[in-house]
Amino acid sequence: MSVGEKNGRFKGYVICISGDYVGQKKTATEWGKIFKVDPSGFRLHLYGKKYKNGFDGNFFKWEHDVVL
Repeated sequence: MSVGEKNGRFKGYVICISGDYVGQKKTATEWGKIFKVDPSGFRLHLYGKKYKNGFDGNFFKWEHDVVL
């Protein structure tokens, strides 16, 4: 169990579905650090409210929203 999973507010992992990081799974906080974006801003991208063009050509979805 990761540190994120131990947090009571943990909403799940985020998977990159297009771009340089395809298939990689991290927490929203970890992705935010990679792209130098506040984690709450990164979550707004996941909810479709901000950053509709992704981050440097990378697009993400919550793990539970990805259909394999």
